[in-house]
Amino acid sequence: MALVANACTAADRSLTATDALIFRRTPTLTFECERSGEEATATASWFDRDRDGIVDRGDLIELDGRDCDGELELTLEVRTLLGDRFGIHELRGDLTFTMSAEADAGSVRDIDGSLSMSYTTPEPETVIALTEVEVDRTTGGLQDRLAAATVEVVVDHATQQTSYEFSGTVEDGTLDESFGFDTPIELLRDAAVYPTTGQVLLRAGPSRVRVATRGTGIHRESVLIGVDGDGDGGYTDEMEVYWQDLSPGTRSPFDFFTIPRGLYIYPNAPTTDRRLVVIDRIGGAIRGQGALDYQIYRNDEWVADTNVIYPNATTKGDVWEARASFESGTDRVWSASARIWNDPPGIAANLAPEQPDTADAVVVSVEVKDRDDDPVSVDYEWRVNDEIVADVHGATLPAARHSRDDIVTVAVEVDDGEAKVLARLTTNIVDAQPRIAADDSPAAVTYGDRVEFNVSVVDPDEDEVPSTSYQLDFGPPGMAIEAESGRVSWTATDLPMFDAAMDVHWQASAQEPGVEPLRGTLRVVDQARSYAIFRTGARTNRYSELSVADLDGDGDSEVLAYGTQGPQLAEWDGDDYVQSWAYPFPLHVVTGVPRNYDALAHADIDGDGRHEIFTSASGSVSRLDGVERRVATSVVMEDGRCKDLEVADVDGDGSVELICIAFVWEDSTWGSQVFVFSPDDLEILWRSDWAADQGYSIAIGNVDADAALEIVTSGGYVYDGSSYGLQWRSDTAFARVSLHDDIHVGDIDGDGIDEVVGDDVYDAVGRRQRWELPVDAPDTRVAVGDVVGDDGKAEVILWHQDATHLEVYVYDDQEGDLVAGIEAPLPSGSGGPRDIVAGDADHDGRDEIVVYQGFYSVIGFNPDPEIERTSRYQGWFEHYMGGQFERVDGTDSSPAVLFAAYNRHYPREYSTHLRTIRLSTETGLATFGAWSMSSWPPHNAIAMDYDLDQDIELVAATGAARSLDLYAYDPTVDRWSVMAEFDLGTSSVTWPASADVNGDGHPDLLVAERRNRPKVYAYDAYNGRVLLEADALQDDGIVEAVAGADLDRDGYAEIIVATDEGVTVVFSRGPEDPVFRRTTHRASGYDVIVDDVDDGPELWLVGHYRVARWNAEFQHLGTFYMESDWRRCPETVWCGQGPGYWLLDGHYRYESANGESQLLVAGFSAWHSGGTESSKVIAYDVASGGKIWESPALHGRVRSIHGLQIDGRAVLSVATSRGIYLTR
Repeated sequence: MALVANACTAADRSLTATDALIFRRTPTLTFECERSGEEATATASWFDRDRDGIVDRGDLIELDGRDCDGELELTLEVRTLLGDRFGIHELRGDLTFTMSAEADAGSVRDIDGSLSMSYTTPEPETVIALTEVEVDRTTGGLQDRLAAATVEVVVDHATQQTSYEFSGTVEDGTLDESFGFDTPIELLRDAAVYPTTGQVLLRAGPSRVRVATRGTGIHRESVLIGVDGDGDGGYTDEMEVYWQDLSPGTRSPFDFFTIPRGLYIYPNAPTTDRRLVVIDRIGGAIRGQGALDYQIYRNDEWVADTNVIYPNATTKGDVWEARASFESGTDRVWSASARIWNDPPGIAANLAPEQPDTADAVVVSVEVKDRDDDPVSVDYEWRVNDEIVADVHGATLPAARHSRDDIVTVAVEVDDGEAKVLARLTTNIVDAQPRIAADDSPAAVTYGDRVEFNVSVVDPDEDEVPSTSYQLDFGPPGMAIEAESGRVSWTATDLPMFDAAMDVHWQASAQEPGVEPLRGTLRVVDQARSYAIFRTGARTNRYSELSVADLDGDGDSEVLAYGTQGPQLAEWDGDDYVQSWAYPFPLHVVTGVPRNYDALAHADIDGDGRHEIFTSASGSVSRLDGVERRVATSVVMEDGRCKDLEVADVDGDGSVELICIAFVWEDSTWGSQVFVFSPDDLEILWRSDWAADQGYSIAIGNVDADAALEIVTSGGYVYDGSSYGLQWRSDTAFARVSLHDDIHVGDIDGDGIDEVVGDDVYDAVGRRQRWELPVDAPDTRVAVGDVVGDDGKAEVILWHQDATHLEVYVYDDQEGDLVAGIEAPLPSGSGGPRDIVAGDADHDGRDEIVVYQGFYSVIGFNPDPEIERTSRYQGWFEHYMGGQFERVDGTDSSPAVLFAAYNRHYPREYSTHLRTIRLSTETGLATFGAWSMSSWPPHNAIAMDYDLDQDIELVAATGAARSLDLYAYDPTVDRWSVMAEFDLGTSSVTWPASADVNGDGHPDLLVAERRNRPKVYAYDAYNGRVLLEADALQDDGIVEAVAGADLDRDGYAEIIVATDEGVTVVFSRGPEDPVFRRTTHRASGYDVIVDDVDDGPELWLVGHYRVARWNAEFQHLGTFYMESDWRRCPETVWCGQGPGYWLLDGHYRYESANGESQLLVAGFSAWHSGGTESSKVIAYDVASGGKIWESPALHGRVRSIHGLQIDGRAVLSVATSRGIYLTR
């Protein structure tokens, strides 16, 4: 909008036009008087003629400048809106806003609006068409620009938002298809907030102002303002401001003046998200006096000597002042100030579904962000055909409230108490198509039961429905549908369930075109089923997450550890500590994926003799029941993460509490708080004040003279257990974070009062340090327990970095001192302890020292210290880290699954070898076989009975140093032997496969090189001879995998090679003359699977997120894309996804008991903080691409999946980089 000046001034009272004013409600114009050269001001008053509260056409602005050498009166009438030039850069993305305008003072200039689009295409032939918009197109480059002749711009004066409507299509000449795009009907996410009233006011005379945009984005668009005071075309240095800073309706007005010299804070009307910069506009002559010193004050208090204020230091309402003076030469001080104003809430809204029909409820999803953390209110107004729906006030408009061809609009208003933001969305209701509906489909079914229900075609608009027959597109094994009646039946069996419940999905469709199919879900429940067996490595996540107790009430003590994969138990079997239990699923209840496992505690809270287990994982706290060890309760902490847990009756009321010290971010600093939870429902009963120095470890004990327990933190805080009051705050931390931050309590001197043990030993009664300990290195380990004798006095167990023994500090009654008198041995050559704990490991009523060093050791005093127990090396992640796996069926009365595992974290002498792990399906206990002979990492192992003696052999292929070595493992004698060796042109080979290539009834071994003119090999393992050695490709390429199957049913298996460009088949009817055939449909993949269906074999080429299918005649049957519920977001959290974010890992063709085939794949999510990773196993119907079921999130990256039938039940064995799974 331009304000036209009707000026009346005498010649000797004229002003030098050096200034420009951005209008506000009560503006002040600063100028220089021509005659005296003095600085003067003029105050403006506003006459709102139409009393609408908005400066608009017809209003008057009066300036009184009579203090400048006489009198000056200006009356400015608002006559015309000043047009702007807008640009929209859009191609399925955010819009950007551009504007360039120049206007003379005292005149009105209309600048035509234009719509522009900037896009990047691979070819210059790209054509963009906009509906009802004239388009001029420039070709020949990657950047084209389109200008629209007319664009309707609607301005909402209350909210300063603009709305645009257009839609169109983009056609690329290089593609055989076109796709549409739609700009949001109203730009709600990035609404243009720009001045609509009285923004630019120019003085009389030749002065000019120039405003131009820069940057991208609309909501926070910045512009450059420059002033030409005398109209000669020379503009001042441009100052960057935001349109929002110019909007009188959103925040405090913005004044900009061109002043010869001074100090400024930019922006002068900032919000909490803005960086404040002190701008020096002091004249050059004065500048010669030297450099400036800056001081920054916040609410009149000095903060820093700087000229920059960062957003995280500001709060709404703060007043910041900058002062500047020269280092020498003058006493003058320049100053400037700025207040932090309200930042209006940001709003993003979307309607769902995208194209609603008469059967759909219309739902608006709203995301509100208020940078000031103000409480906001959200109001909804629904309209149908511009009529308000008075009784609907929420986010959903029911389907019954609209009809076909209706226009539905919703207005969402967000109010933070100071500013309101409005969003409007509109959609059209279309005719609902006929669809399949289920009449009586149950939501759940018990495993083993039969379920039946009907499906039929219905039309929500009550139009006539066609007669049709039905088909089942996909469903669980055994589900069927009667074609004519639509009767669906299924017996809920033959499912490899990972837990007591599993959701299975199905889809029914009609033969009649135009009928929407129906997807349904059934929850299969088997209350008697245990969750999957999981075996992993024993690694403690941090100190004090190792404990010894009889958790299951069987009279024997177990070792409970909190590993990187969650809680796990190890039991002594008379010869070794074996893992008897590990919780199989991630315990982070928000994302369902493993993040940081922080803390562990346990106690029998219900008196049944079995301990409940409490865990902390990232921001969640969970309780596992003591019987089945399932998650009974979980809560998410809003503002903390428990780093240590303890269970104790701290208030003495007869029931225990769960106590945690949590990592909390407050006041731009990490600190901690103590929380007390109810152990039953995990309700927060009390929380301490936040403190930056409270530490991250706690201990519970009676450290004073009263009867109540106290909560002690490693930072030196002691809280009373009854009142939760702070009893003592030590001047020094009990345990320093830089060393080990581990805190313990114990009665060292036998006086009935516990001492505090950290870096030193402290007396809480006397509030003093009592004894020093030689804790001076980060790798120090400390534990407390009565391990020497049975006198009731606790000893301090200490391990120093690089020491080969433990030091046990004992209280000397005669000396009244703590002395280091005992050295306890450690197993040699094992490295230092990763954790130490005192506990009754052998259940004899006396405590021993339990040490974890990659394996468990028990040190007892009899009376001298000696190693009573030691286990085999258990590795950082046990035997499964980084391994490649296969399975074989157990054949004895106790079925077992045989895995092969390669572990690069095993002791050095075995770091690149292969070994076997036999996992019992009944007990879950694992036994380990001999190491392989290879000194190079194996690529994989395959199970095959090549001699047909009913004993499964394991064959491994190793490619290294340009040699292909085949090794065989005989589980009956636990021995590896060399089968064959080949010279290679490369050191990279595929996973092995097996098939009967020569037709003698024995499976032969298949393997291929991957690069550099790769060869494929067929080896007769039974007779020990090479059947085929041939080029795998006829040109350069990469071999991803090899498989074998009798595609032409002639009794001889063909060799199928998956390449980076598709599938190549090597027909091996004769070793001397192999025949090549290649599929014509190109598709990349990393493995190939053969499915022998009724119509003949099918080839499945499995890629990272898609599966392509061919029949035996190499006709392409189709490709489907796999989808999942996860994806990687920029913040590394997990949210809704597209299939491209799903990385396919392990896979398996699973054949159910009735012969139906499913493709099982494992999607790998990502690495998370703490080095954790996770996967899911998903079952797909390959013909339709339908997802039938998926597993819970599993630890690690899946390496292989295999299925078998045990006692009539479908069982899956899954091997991951973090452990092995076996469903039950």
